[in-house]
Amino acid sequence: TARGGIASSGFMFDYCDVAVCLNVSPDHMGQFGINTVEDMVQIKRSVLQRARKAIVINADYQTCLDMLPFAAGPAIYAASLSRPASEVRDMIGVAGWVCTCERVGNEEWIVLHGPAGERLDVIQVQKIPATLDGAARFNISNAQHAICACHAMAISLDQVRESLARF
Repeated sequence: TARGGIASSGFMFDYCDVAVCLNVSPDHMGQFGINTVEDMVQIKRSVLQRARKAIVINADYQTCLDMLPFAAGPAIYAASLSRPASEVRDMIGVAGWVCTCERVGNEEWIVLHGPAGERLDVIQVQKIPATLDGAARFNISNAQHAICACHAMAISLDQVRESLARF
């Protein structure tokens, strides 16, 4: 759901299975009564608070990490383009899933790390056309968040790989 729609019309749903927050940044200020970053945080946090199964946050934004205490209950997934899994795990402070970008051999991969030490090498970044061979970093981040949401919904990693490779 879009922040503008929530701000102007409220929620059109009571709950969702998985909620994702990609970022909180000072863009779009002055629209729909959203005048500060804190206003934006409150709106985006309200989406996470409606999740029943899982939330997915961007661990590269402190504003997203700060939402964790308000979204207690569902499983937590945290994605980062720039931090190693151990650092993200320390930041989220809970047992959850962490999605990172890592070098595997000579290639960059999107990797999921589970709370019990699982490691799932999901897909090579270069196999996702939308990343433009890794140059479009924002699309790598988008792919990470999509992978987390799909994993939380028990969609097979093979289906996720096939879909990302065609997008």
